[in-house]
Amino acid sequence: MSRKGNWWDNTCSETLFGSLKVERLHGQRFETIREAKDATLNWLLWYNQTRMHSTTPARCS
Repeated sequence: MSRKGNWWDNTCSETLFGSLKVERLHGQRFETIREAKDATLNWLLWYNQTRMHSTTPARCS
């Protein structure tokens, strides 16, 4: 972890989880936890393999 005031240490994870919430989970209702996990994993596979990324910050590579 970086020192206090160094904001870039978790930028990549915040971007990923922000996209997950907005693009896949917002407004969804799942009957079971398994259904939610499956939807999340499917989205992560799509995100990493198919989705076009507009930029890739050097710190996230």
